[in-house]
Amino acid sequence: FLIFVFATEVDIEPNLFEGDIVLSPNPDESSLNDQEREKRNAQRLRRYIWTAKIVPYEISDILKQEGYEQTIQEAINQFTQHTCVKWKPRENEERWVTFEKQSGCFSSVGMNYWVTGSQTISLGSGCNHRGVAMHEMMHAIGFWHEQSRYDRDQYVEIMWENIEPGKEHNFNKYDTVRIDYLNEVYDTGSIMHYGKTSFSINGQPTIQAIGDPNTKLGQRDGFSKTDIAQINALYDCSGPSNGWSSWTDFGPCNGQCRHTRQRFCASHDLNNCPGADSYGIQSQTEQCSDEKCYAPIDGHWGKWSSWSSCSVSCDEGTYTRTRQCNEPQPKNGGKDCDGDDEQVGECVMRGCHLGPYDCEFEMGGLCHWTFCDTNKYPRWYRHDGPTGSSGTGPAGDHTSGSGKARNYIYFESSSPAQTGGTNCFYSQLFSAGSCHSLTFWYHMLGSGIGKLSVLVKNNDGSDQRIVWEKSGEQGNEWKQASVEVTSSVPYQVYFEGVRGVDFRGDIAIDDITFKDCSVIATTSPPATQPPTTSPPTEPSALDSCDFDSGSLCDWTNHPDNPELPNGQRYDWMLRSGDTPSQNTGPAGDKTANGQGGYIYLDSSTEHVKASKGALISKEFPGGSPTCLHFWYHMYASKKGMGQLRVFVQKGAKRWLQYRKAGNKGNNWIYKTINLRNKNKTPFKIVFEGERGRTGKSDVALDGIKMTNGPCQ
Repeated sequence: FLIFVFATEVDIEPNLFEGDIVLSPNPDESSLNDQEREKRNAQRLRRYIWTAKIVPYEISDILKQEGYEQTIQEAINQFTQHTCVKWKPRENEERWVTFEKQSGCFSSVGMNYWVTGSQTISLGSGCNHRGVAMHEMMHAIGFWHEQSRYDRDQYVEIMWENIEPGKEHNFNKYDTVRIDYLNEVYDTGSIMHYGKTSFSINGQPTIQAIGDPNTKLGQRDGFSKTDIAQINALYDCSGPSNGWSSWTDFGPCNGQCRHTRQRFCASHDLNNCPGADSYGIQSQTEQCSDEKCYAPIDGHWGKWSSWSSCSVSCDEGTYTRTRQCNEPQPKNGGKDCDGDDEQVGECVMRGCHLGPYDCEFEMGGLCHWTFCDTNKYPRWYRHDGPTGSSGTGPAGDHTSGSGKARNYIYFESSSPAQTGGTNCFYSQLFSAGSCHSLTFWYHMLGSGIGKLSVLVKNNDGSDQRIVWEKSGEQGNEWKQASVEVTSSVPYQVYFEGVRGVDFRGDIAIDDITFKDCSVIATTSPPATQPPTTSPPTEPSALDSCDFDSGSLCDWTNHPDNPELPNGQRYDWMLRSGDTPSQNTGPAGDKTANGQGGYIYLDSSTEHVKASKGALISKEFPGGSPTCLHFWYHMYASKKGMGQLRVFVQKGAKRWLQYRKAGNKGNNWIYKTINLRNKNKTPFKIVFEGERGRTGKSDVALDGIKMTNGPCQ
């Protein structure tokens, strides 16, 4: 769960399950089969709850000495005020909770019913907060994290690509055999929900709400209404308090077509509950009805695979990832999963023009650079898009010029970083006597900007010197700097940031290049000109259309494109010159220097936002590599530009090949795509344009061509 919500640094134990859960070994389950063991680990079984609705507790001396006792009492008061679960100081109970100070904030889930003695709730450094204590106490009385629910994919999206490698299991979901939803809806505001950037490797969201990514997820302020309702339902707070609780609902049908319900003894004296087992539980198992046993089960997607390798070794290409409809598979006539089993993304590798020491921080990561200390604050991060604080940091990277989904590195100055704190990143080792002209781009916006320095440090520790330095705010723009670096002994280059007076002090770096000093110093051109070479053979065209003849050639609008009551369809239309609306669309075509034709989607009509217009090609043969060439234009003077997608279609099924969204500037952009044709069978191409938020979102195409062989 998210605990970086306070000004103090939180002590985290990184190896805990889901960040703050202790999975205690349960010898009582060693003889169970897999299905039973899964059920025994579930808090659906009431064996894990504190059956008398009372949780005895102790507080360690160290927590009392450090002022945690008041925080714990405030959390207890919330349970007393809103639920029937009572936390009381331990007297002589066999099982109890001890609040201790260990490494991190954590707890077991439910009562450790199989062993007598104490179980721990740890409130480590930075955990002295009422909401954190309440979160761990909810674990202790039997609650998992909210996003572990099996139905979570209807409400939130997991951004697997942003999750720290090795931490993906913290986002597993569990079916209704393990988790009892207690008839409550999914609650993004629960005190048991992860925050948006939990376990993030890059500061970007790892989980976000579907429909509105800006929705706040989780909080550590207090119980939500749903939290209160679930506690009171789990502990049958409306039922008796000195005998049997009410029966739970029957759980799901198992593989033998049977289901179970339970009740617990709400009395310390098991004699008040005839039929109770030694743990105070009574179970009732029945055969499911045929209607329930063979009820249709709809399929749900499993998580995406890792991205494939990029299709190119440098510059821009594409990569793919896949998923399977197996969580669960459709059963008994249930619906198949909705959507594609393959996704195509854009990958940005090192620029083909870059030298061996140059770095743009794209898919090559940090190249030869290394962060000095990733366990202290302030810290350097590799990042894309704006930084997390307002009034500081760039809107995006420098390389792309648009800031769209490209990376740079930045110095995060937000809490828990302190004024004067430093951190750095450093280069590979350069040989003695080597001389390089170092060029880089920096961004220093914010009233709290501290200082950025470039240092040369000798590898033997004999010397270090500052060769470039800049302090204070430098404006909301990327600026270029150059400096010569050299030493008579092996050396490394360091970039060091110093945190200023407050959080508005994010410093960003991008596009670092090294050129040999001797190359910079050359003044005369070579005496001999390089020999000329013949241009490569033009690949044969399977189809080509420049729309200059006044027709769509072999392309047709999809018959299901949206149609208004007045008969106006959201179709791709022929056009020459500019489009009817100002501040969107091209001034003319591309292939005939503004004198010919092109096609476009007119956003000035009354069609609503997200209306989609599709253009379909003729059928092309499969069996060999093919390349799609085209020019596109996506210009809008204001925010609200839509999207352009390219698909391969076979029958009714489509596979996404390319996607662009947002304003790309008032210019034509050339694109080639190596088409991925599953099974090498005949296929069609589909261009799909999606209307943006306003009537200033015209999308245009020109010069569409299909050629044999891979793109060159």
